[in-house]
Amino acid sequence: MRTSGGQRVLIQSQPELKLVMINSISTVRTPPRDIRETPGTALNAILRRVYGTRQNSQDRKLEALEEPNHDEEPERHDLLGKTGVDRFLSCNVRCVAGPKAFQVARGSQVVLEKLLLLIGFLAIASGFVVFGGLFWERKIFSGLAHAAKGGIFFWYGLLTLGRWMGAFSEFGWAWNIRPSQPLVARWKTRVPSAEFTESLVIFVYGASNVFLEHLNTWGREWSHQDFEHVSITLLFFGGGLLGMMVESSWARELMHTTVVLQKSREDEVEYFPTSAAAEDPDGLWDLPKTYNMPVNPVPALVIMLLGLVMLSHHQESIVSTMMHAQWGSLFCGFAIARAATYLLQYIKPPTSHFPSTPPSELVAPFCLTAGGLMFMMSARDTVAAIESNGLDAITIFTVTMGLAATILAWEFVVFALKGWAVRKECAVVGKPLLASCVPPYTRELLGSFLGAMRRLWAVDKL
Repeated sequence: MRTSGGQRVLIQSQPELKLVMINSISTVRTPPRDIRETPGTALNAILRRVYGTRQNSQDRKLEALEEPNHDEEPERHDLLGKTGVDRFLSCNVRCVAGPKAFQVARGSQVVLEKLLLLIGFLAIASGFVVFGGLFWERKIFSGLAHAAKGGIFFWYGLLTLGRWMGAFSEFGWAWNIRPSQPLVARWKTRVPSAEFTESLVIFVYGASNVFLEHLNTWGREWSHQDFEHVSITLLFFGGGLLGMMVESSWARELMHTTVVLQKSREDEVEYFPTSAAAEDPDGLWDLPKTYNMPVNPVPALVIMLLGLVMLSHHQESIVSTMMHAQWGSLFCGFAIARAATYLLQYIKPPTSHFPSTPPSELVAPFCLTAGGLMFMMSARDTVAAIESNGLDAITIFTVTMGLAATILAWEFVVFALKGWAVRKECAVVGKPLLASCVPPYTRELLGSFLGAMRRLWAVDKL
């Protein structure tokens, strides 16, 4: 066959041409340059159909460059560098990234959030000690005893105010009826009463301090103050144990054995005297309504006895004696307020899941918080520092009262902010809570106050 240029080109037979094409495709992807650019031949047409033109091949090369290769591993950026920690995390992070690990992390977060308050309180208290240069050498034992015991009563007061505001209502601690299992988790229904918890803390307090009251004078003879302190710890030990037994359900059932035995004989009796009670015999065997609310004055009694002891506790200076008498009288005030609470709860037991907010429980946390702070500041070295600076007991007392009132007011604000934030969050997710019980004029007043504060904040930023 001749081309337009007069050159002769040999054309192979059809089977041989197919074999050449297959061999060329399997061995060499791109044909020779001179063959691809030679026009006018049947072989060139076939090759162009198989391989495409030069422009098409260039486009395919560009497309191949533009398309990402998913088979290749992405470039790795080491967070901690090429260290052993980074290699360990890269190999084991998938093993701990499951739902159980998430639950553990969430639980740890909740625990740390609760401990954050205690850690902050410890930092502030130890900061005052370090800044004042207090509790050197053996005086550290007196300082630790007053700081730890007074801190317990301080936090006891904060928790008591929290109960009045509705905290721990799912446990039945907010002077309310404990919710049942469909409303709360099962473990919350098994939490003991607040009175049992108070008695347990008092019991542990007494059991641990029996062996710690003589540390300040270890190796020396026992003084009358040492015997007084050990007697107080025995009071806490026995009083806490008694309070726990009063709150024990199985102990109450055993004490009711005589009444249950009488009820079992009801079917054996053939004749009942005619009376109003006999017309409704089942009502005679119902449990009293007061059983729905624990009424246990033993913890308050123990704290009142502690206050009475401190009212006449002998000290080396008049300032120390007055300070001990002051926080002792505050503890007696707490016991009286708690007794009034139990009296109100006994007369009319709570019938709702909402907190009953007895008014006497606003007096009790103030007495505990202020008394705990005075307890912390009545250590021997602290009293010496007060006297050396020309201060007296009434000055410390008034400052402590103001500080306690401010702390309780701030707790009230924080708890209210928590409720507001929870309501906002529920409204955002489409699950609004019940309408607010705040009167309209109060809401308008709060709205105008918050608006004024925002405007002042904007002016300050400018």
